[in-house]
Amino acid sequence: MSDQTPLAYRDMKLNAVQRCLAGKPFIRIQKGDGLIPDFNNPYLLSWVLPHLDPWGIGGFYHPKRKRYISMEEQLGHMLRVDDECFEQDGEFAFLFYNIIRKKNVNHGIRFSAPARKYRRVVSDLLAIDKIRLVTLAEKLRGNPLYRPTDESELRILEVLKSINLMARDIPGGAAQKLRMRNEIRGLMVSLGSPALFITLNPSDKDNPLVQIYAHSGATIEDIMRGVALSDWERRVLAAKNPAACARFFDSVIKAFIKYVLRFGETGVESMRITVKKTHPKMTYFTDLVTFLLKCNTDVKFIGAGSDANAFMYYVTDYITKAQMTLLVGVAALSYAIKRIESNSSKGIWSDTKRSPTNKL
Repeated sequence: MSDQTPLAYRDMKLNAVQRCLAGKPFIRIQKGDGLIPDFNNPYLLSWVLPHLDPWGIGGFYHPKRKRYISMEEQLGHMLRVDDECFEQDGEFAFLFYNIIRKKNVNHGIRFSAPARKYRRVVSDLLAIDKIRLVTLAEKLRGNPLYRPTDESELRILEVLKSINLMARDIPGGAAQKLRMRNEIRGLMVSLGSPALFITLNPSDKDNPLVQIYAHSGATIEDIMRGVALSDWERRVLAAKNPAACARFFDSVIKAFIKYVLRFGETGVESMRITVKKTHPKMTYFTDLVTFLLKCNTDVKFIGAGSDANAFMYYVTDYITKAQMTLLVGVAALSYAIKRIESNSSKGIWSDTKRSPTNKL
């Protein structure tokens, strides 16, 4: 008998009714039209995932906690504790990492415009027909390739082009991409252009470190003797232990930089990397790296000039997101108009020290 059978379901209902009639405590769950705040909500973990925090004392930003702990710090700690219930839950990490990203976007998004155009931009924003704006957003949501032809819709796009969306401290944003490119340029000026571009793809399914970090019970001696998990068991282990996979990746990359590249060491004699290519359609590889990492690798010579410039753009584009779509821009514009109207109604902009040109 399981909780999926009608008999078990009937018995559970009878037990629940008896408990309520006996006056024993119970948790009341009901539907409602109110939204649950996900920022700075110490009870969100208990409400959404009660099996992980049944007593309501382990949530983020709990009011009785004497020391301030950010959501990022607590989330990282929960994914690394010996109790693997947090790490192996299929929704926990994804849900709260999304909340962190939403919070960063909410606090980091700003609109900017040239100082000489502030007054005109604010006037243009307030002059936009909100109904037309919502209609345009619906059209773009239904058809991302839609091209406005109506005069009012074209006016909205003109206003959108006159302002810039700035994302501060948001992973994957345009500001992070620009910051990384400036950092790479600085390294090139200081250390010279890189000569080799090495791509590593460590396999969490095949590397024994994942089994050790995941506390699977396997030891290094067992693995060396050939007592290993099957291919399917290794796949399941890696899928259920994302934190172990992240630790494995971090360890492999740091070991490669320290022991293979020997970065930061002084007095190391000059070494040579020999690359091979046994087929015209095959990428270059090195026997040493393939033997040590046992994964897909690629080695490319960069040189200088246009190759180095293309390398910088490739790296920063690869690890960041695409530019803002038109639909997202229209939605952000609608939000900006609501904020301006809300702040104006509250008298926030009535202060003479804060000019209406700073409403963005």
